[in-house]
Amino acid sequence: MSSALLIENLVKRFAAGKPAVDGVNFDVPAGEIVVLLGPSGCGKTTTLRCVAGLEHPTGGRISIGGRVVSEPERNLLVSPRERDIGMVFQSYAVWPHMTVKQNVAYPLKHRRNGGGGGDVDTKVRETLELVGLGDYAERPVTSLSGGQMQRVALARSLVYRPQLLLLDEPLSNLDAKLRLRLRDELRRILKQTGMTGLYVTHDQAEAVVLGDRIGVMRDGKLLQMAPPGEIYNRPADSFVANFTGAANVLLGKVLERKGERATIDLGAAGRIEAWTPQPLQAGDKARVALRAENIRLGERGPTNAFTGRVVERRYQGMQTVYDVEFGGQKLEVLELGTAARHQDGEVALTLPPDTCWAYRDEGQSAID
Repeated sequence: MSSALLIENLVKRFAAGKPAVDGVNFDVPAGEIVVLLGPSGCGKTTTLRCVAGLEHPTGGRISIGGRVVSEPERNLLVSPRERDIGMVFQSYAVWPHMTVKQNVAYPLKHRRNGGGGGDVDTKVRETLELVGLGDYAERPVTSLSGGQMQRVALARSLVYRPQLLLLDEPLSNLDAKLRLRLRDELRRILKQTGMTGLYVTHDQAEAVVLGDRIGVMRDGKLLQMAPPGEIYNRPADSFVANFTGAANVLLGKVLERKGERATIDLGAAGRIEAWTPQPLQAGDKARVALRAENIRLGERGPTNAFTGRVVERRYQGMQTVYDVEFGGQKLEVLELGTAARHQDGEVALTLPPDTCWAYRDEGQSAID
């Protein structure tokens, strides 16, 4: 499958010191949606802006549709309007003096490549139907809700069928309920059009729903690029694990490592078997990360079975969160269901080995 976007050793420096983007490499095959995920300041938006041509890279190469659009070493820089891209921003960026139809038709009438010919009215009508605004064509855009205006912005970027669609946190200005609904619809729309997308967000749930692959960034570096299931179940390091929701951490020392499994001594809590992607050795300090929802309370499995103590419960309607102490360490456990099944006091718990992930202990700063 050909790459709609290829990024090779991308570097962007704004001033002396650490680069905002530091040697990033990845590709986006045609028709795929890649999500860049990470905290504020990690370099994800700067990467997207370099792809758009809104920032000028310091080094590396960017190719769109097989055509190099940026390569500082050769003094090559193609302007944004010549890159055949669409963009959807956090702000709706619609033209307030125009109707919905006029907003969406604008790029067809004013771009050099208006989308391969054909009737403008037909293209606009079909695209508005695609985003659920077929009945709104003649309305002033200022009469729409925030979610509807974002759909107009999306339609305007899709109507001329660019090679690549760039989306910079497009749902962040919407209320929570609307965000959830539009998030699901956005993936359907992009897949229905066969659009290739590069999407930036700091929201893990958004990334998992939208992305065919997710790239987790930190301090300008791309730490892991993989399908959502792999990011969720096989995080490459402790930062990726923590950022994607594995908030529980047990501290210990490696006793031995066989293949992808390590045995960790947790001190008073006993020993634990854990999956590890790192070449840990006996004697190494380790951090074992695990998600609250993967811990099984009231069960004693064949491996990693312990006895703990429930010290606090927080009933949340469809789920209950428990604070459990064992061996001098504390775990947060999430259990689905409308009833809190466990009382304060002693409780059996099992930590399934495949959902316990051991990493070299590089200190708290490594995951903050």
